Amino acid sequence: MRIDELGLNRFCEALMAGQRGRCAAMLDHYISRRTPVLDLYEQLFQPALYRIGELWETNQISVATEHMATAIVEGLMNELYPRLLPRQRRALRAVIASVEGELHQVGAKMVADIFEMNGWDAHYLGANMPLSELLRMIQQVQPHVVGLSLSVYFHMNLLVKALDVLHSRFPKLILLVGGQGFSRGGAAIIDKFPNARLIDSLHQLNEFAAQYTPEDLESADTKGAS
Repeated sequence: MRIDELGLNRFCEALMAGQRGRCAAMLDHYISRRTPVLDLYEQLFQPALYRIGELWETNQISVATEHMATAIVEGLMNELYPRLLPRQRRALRAVIASVEGELHQVGAKMVADIFEMNGWDAHYLGANMPLSELLRMIQQVQPHVVGLSLSVYFHMNLLVKALDVLHSRFPKLILLVGGQGFSRGGAAIIDKFPNARLIDSLHQLNEFAAQYTPEDLESADTKGAS
């Protein structure tokens, strides 16, 4: 079942009013009609939070309202999580985090969930991940892919710093970046890093996560790091 503009508007209204029960009822409605989890993420949760984020950035709603809406969506995502997990796991690992200084984490959580949905082991690190700790986790986990989420365009310089360091330390490691921060530009910056890819949508991410195998990612080797 496709989620139309009317459904999205009603969901946004319920989020900004703090009506968790109404939001949960809407989610149950879509689940009962067998709406795929990926569609719930891309057609409901993500656009709702993008819209609310824009209202906050333009001072049309308070930071408290934005945080409340985000918390409701994150709670709904936690309820959906058991439905994500496939019976068969794959020998693939991803490390997912928000850029250092970035306080929004739901986008990164969605990315981690998409990888989990495709049988990966996704190590989700949350918001405002210090670069030093991200490097430590990469050394520990030896992932095939690292994903970085950018919600606010003004943190682009921090993302570039992270990509610079990651490319230097792990030149063969695939780096995926994306998020609402790129709605104001920045794609050309990512092109400067040969091992980085800008992901425009959750469906594009899903295709990436679904089609790769350990053999395809043999070049994603982090053992040469100092």
